[in-house]
Parts: sequence; structure tokens; C-alpha cells
Amino acid sequence: MVGENQSITGSTLGIADTPWSLPSFVSELVASNLENSSFRKSERRYSSGSDHFIFDDSTVRIPFTSLTQWPDRFYHTSEDTVDKSSIGSFEWIGSSVLNTILDLTFGVPESIAKKTKARIVSKYIRKSSRNDFSRNWLAYKTYKSLEAFSKYADVSDELKFIEGYIDFSKITEPVKVKNFRAPLGDNWMNEDDKEWEYITRKNQSF
Repeated sequence: MVGENQSITGSTLGIADTPWSLPSFVSELVASNLENSSFRKSERRYSSGSDHFIFDDSTVRIPFTSLTQWPDRFYHTSEDTVDKSSIGSFEWIGSSVLNTILDLTFGVPESIAKKTKARIVSKYIRKSSRNDFSRNWLAYKTYKSLEAFSKYADVSDELKFIEGYIDFSKITEPVKVKNFRAPLGDNWMNEDDKEWEYITRKNQSF
């Protein structure tokens, strides 16, 4: 997932955002450290299809990103072999993740902080044509992401800018809709559980 030779596999490194229910700057900080014109990368919305899901879950609430190369023309085939890997890719991603850990431990350099702030705000600006409800929530998510990043950088100007687009009276408290008492996966579900999941997914607006 992180060591592919992109010229062979045709893949692009995807950097997954955290879910709207868990605003964070972690994906933008990682993306800032991953800037490298020799490789392809893209910043993507949250998806629960990989190992970061359990950290981002509402019962754990540890902001986490996923770094996954996709699409990959050899994925899960007999041709998915070590010769499709790249030492350069491992070095690029490994050093970027290490730099992110160092940033969070010892302080974010000004140049990286500036790029990270711009990424957080630009996500809101790019998606601001959504309907009023979604736009308000996206602005709130952006505000909370900046607020979390304020521990590492001065974001006062950005917070003032985004705050003007939020109607806080329409931001509701999260509601815990179900307690899970079973292994991960859906093999434990009875018919009532499956009906609940179907209705929940159908009613999701984002």
C-alpha cells in the first residue's frame, strides 16, 4: 500500500481525511510532508475500508489517516509481487510519516504549518457549493480542525474567516445510535441489525 512502484502499478497514493464526526488536521499535515513532485498523491474523503477505520470510530476517537496506493492494476492478484515495489516509494512515505511524528512531538516547522493551514481551509472553499446544511457542517469541521491545529501554529486569522460561515445553532450534538457487542464484520448481524444498518446508511446525507 505504501511501497508501490507507481510507474509499474499505475497507482496514486491516497491520503484519507478523517470523518466529519472527528475533525482533525492529521491528513493535511501528512499531505504537507508528502509533497514530492516525483510521486503522485491525492487527498481523498474519509472511507472506512481500511485499517484506520477502527481508530476513527466513535468509540475510539483517535484521528487517523490512511495511506493507500490505488488504483493498482495488480491488486490482490497472483502478479502482486515484490518486484512491483519501490525503495524510493518506501523512503518517500516512511520519511514523511516520521517527519509528521516529529512535528507532533517537537513542533511543526513554519513552512509546513503554512501549507497545512492552507490545505485545511482550501477543502472548505472547494466544497462550499454544497447545500446549506452540508456547507454549515463542513465549515464547522474546518473550524474544529483549525482549532486542533492551534496547538502547533497560529491559526487565529483562519479561525475568524471560517467562523463567519458557521451557524452554531444548527450544529447538533452527536447521538450514539447503537452499542456494538460483537466481532468486527457483519456475520453476527440478525435481521433487525441489518434493517437498522440499511436505514442508517440510507438516511446519511454525507
